[in-house]
Parts: sequence; C-alpha cells; structure tokens
Amino acid sequence: MKTKIFELLQNLSKDIKINNINDICDYLVEFPDIIDIIPKAINSAKKYFPNAQIVLDFYIDPEIDDNHPIIYVRTENYDEKFMELLEKAQEEFIKELIDKKGWILLTTDFRKPDK
Repeated sequence: MKTKIFELLQNLSKDIKINNINDICDYLVEFPDIIDIIPKAINSAKKYFPNAQIVLDFYIDPEIDDNHPIIYVRTENYDEKFMELLEKAQEEFIKELIDKKGWILLTTDFRKPDK
C-alpha cells in the first residue's frame, strides 16, 4: 500500500511541490479513505489559482495531537479576492471528507512562491 501511495505522490510532484513526503505517506497508510481526495483537492487549487505554486505538506500541531496533509496555495500577490477563491476551491472537495477518518486542508501560508 505504501508503495502505491508513494507512486501517487511522486506523480503529483510533477505539477506541485511536495514536502515531508514520508509523513504524508504514513498518514495515508493510516487513513486511506482520503487518498482519492488529494488529487481532487490539488486540481481544485490549480483550477482557481492556475498561476500559483501549490505545495502539499504535512501539518503537525505543536500544541495538540493533530496532524494531517495540508495544501498551501502561494501567489505573488494576495488581493481581496484570494480568500473568496480559496473557499470556492475548497468547496469542490470538502463534502467528500464527510464520514472520512482522514482530513486534508486547503489554505495558504501567505508566502511568496519558491523560486
């Protein structure tokens, strides 16, 4: 199972940046019910932000036991429409997370794209 997940992530890495790939793989082995949602979430982000850098990473909360994959959208400029578009992008897949044990979040860290 881990090999299949790693191959999926490597395939996704052709279009996006992926950090902490081993943590993401481990999470998806534990919560395979969201494996199919990750490409949908990434495609949604790319649809609404075609010129942005999309980064799949792994979030670890330092205060509570909460960790999950996270997708960051990074652009050169963050205008007043950015958050509205981010919400629309998330609406395209968020309902599919209902009744799933795993979780993924689409957000931004307001950083500039990596060069």
